[in-house]
Amino acid sequence: MAENPENKEAKPDLFSPSGEALGYISLEQARVLAIRHARDNTDFYGPRYSGINLVLEVISQEDGEEYYDIRLSFRPAGRFRGEPGVEQFVIDKLGNIEYRQMLDEPTELDLPETEQESPASHPPPTPPQPTAAPPTDGPAT
Repeated sequence: MAENPENKEAKPDLFSPSGEALGYISLEQARVLAIRHARDNTDFYGPRYSGINLVLEVISQEDGEEYYDIRLSFRPAGRFRGEPGVEQFVIDKLGNIEYRQMLDEPTELDLPETEQESPASHPPPTPPQPTAAPPTDGPAT
């Protein structure tokens, strides 16, 4: 028996032409979401890094059954000598950030002082030298 196409209910496609479920975000979109959220919410990093420009970089990403796991490194913008911090985002496939946690804070390296800042470049002041008494015409007693 042949099906009558008029009786068949129109079912919406649940997948995009690329095979992704509609309404779900891609791993690439989850990365952008994590970076954007981190950039827009710097209070999370505490007073030391709150409100300053940070460099954010994806260091790992995993595509699980129901969640994306994104790890970002973060450090102050500009010259920074040290190890960046690491934070983790877990984002569901609909684009909701389930949680965010800081795994490691940035650590600045203890570097030797530069030549301009070293004590050797700023020698201690020379103490005043005693001045010789002016010669007198009379015999010394």
